[in-house]
Amino acid sequence: MGVIEQAAKDGKPLIDGDTVGRAVPDATMTRLFLKNTKMLVGVSTSHFGDIIIWKHVADLRRLEDMGRAFATVSGGGVGMATAYEWKDVKNALVPNSVTRSIDLGKKIRESKDNDTLDTILKETNGRVLFKGRVTEAKNDSKHGHLYGDYFLDGLGDYSGHKFRIWFKNENHVGWKDGNPCVSSPDTITLYDPAVKQGIWNWDKIPQDHDLYVLGIPCHPTWRTKRGLEVLGPSAFGFDFQYNPVESLTN
Repeated sequence: MGVIEQAAKDGKPLIDGDTVGRAVPDATMTRLFLKNTKMLVGVSTSHFGDIIIWKHVADLRRLEDMGRAFATVSGGGVGMATAYEWKDVKNALVPNSVTRSIDLGKKIRESKDNDTLDTILKETNGRVLFKGRVTEAKNDSKHGHLYGDYFLDGLGDYSGHKFRIWFKNENHVGWKDGNPCVSSPDTITLYDPAVKQGIWNWDKIPQDHDLYVLGIPCHPTWRTKRGLEVLGPSAFGFDFQYNPVESLTN
């Protein structure tokens, strides 16, 4: 988001795309990593005024580990920018993701309250996985990441059922009644209809009104064997089979 804001302020062109198709917690969870792309140079800064120039790193795994160590000892507040050959970036892009995000936001803002959820599902090919209220929220900052869980009790059609979401910065695994049912690489969003927005895991989680758990299909890259190794359940330490969100039944 910082790059988009800076480009707008400076009047600079912005590439309409990203290297994942969604948010991820690690530099290794990108198409740059899948294609073994070599970084040209990187720069990290902290709110203390520190500047680190990464002239050479063995691979993106090392960059991730060292960058997180810098963030941890700085108490957060660390930024990083990296440069690559354009041909490598072009080869790794998921195109038009910026435009899709802008268009989705515009349609949500223009929608009537009763139609907003249907608009989101239509535009993202997503589906409702659960409806309920958060009864408990846990989080803990470790090694430069925010980890945690949400626990929801079901309402309406989901009354009598429970749902749990586990996150590492972003939501990555969901369990219904104790059984894993959805996971990365698909996107799991906790949607708040009161403000027409998804829940950001660094915010205070509302526990006084209804929320929806939404599942949104990932880019096809991540459903390959190698893609699932990098961004599937096993990448987060979970031992169960990935099931595409479209195959799930309520």
